[in-house]
Amino acid sequence: EATTASIPVQSNKTWKVRCHDEWIKSFTTEGEGDGSIELTFDANSSVEEAKTATIQIIGETVNYNITFVQNKVATTIAEVVAMLTSTDKNNQSAYSVDLTGGDAVVSYVSGNNAFIEDKTGAILLYKSGHGLTAGKKVSGKISGAGYIYNGLPELTSFDGAELADGGTIPCTEMTLPDLIKNYKSNFSRRVLIKGVTVTDAINGSDRDGKIEAGGKNVAVRAQSSSLNMPTGVCDIICFPSIYKTT
Repeated sequence: EATTASIPVQSNKTWKVRCHDEWIKSFTTEGEGDGSIELTFDANSSVEEAKTATIQIIGETVNYNITFVQNKVATTIAEVVAMLTSTDKNNQSAYSVDLTGGDAVVSYVSGNNAFIEDKTGAILLYKSGHGLTAGKKVSGKISGAGYIYNGLPELTSFDGAELADGGTIPCTEMTLPDLIKNYKSNFSRRVLIKGVTVTDAINGSDRDGKIEAGGKNVAVRAQSSSLNMPTGVCDIICFPSIYKTT
């Protein structure tokens, strides 16, 4: 988006700043001692490419070049996931995505958790009062922020979404070995795994269990304490995720 940024400077000398990239609209040109470089810049409305600028800090004896990158507007959920690089809740990655004319849909909702999926990938939105319900089609120009929470890409805001009825909730069928092999690419996707063996049951307050198939095993956690999953063979619909780092 069009906004501002600040680069802290620590110095015991005078310094100057140069930038020749036109999309950087203004910047602090000089300073002495400790200070900061304040930048203002235009929005990037392109869905094709990111913008890059070079900020040069010139000291009396040392020069620094800082590469400044502004993301393009995403058009798919997978591109939104790729924009989430921060692991700091207090300094999250910003994103902007245009889902107009796409096939994004809310695949599942449980409390503050809402899973949003299109043909390219899926993402978890964790937000109190998000207002989403399963089966809603999602479109429009959406922006917000998110970060990598304990290894899992997660959105914390989802502003500007247009919702409509009639969305087809997806369910990608795969084997457990294939899921484990391609785990990260299936984060938060609604997945059907047939013929798994439940080796550790889920019942009531014990929401943690285990399943295995094809020589592979993985932990599962129930979203609700009302879900029971006894030992034995069954089909399971799940959302590949990370719970407490695993």
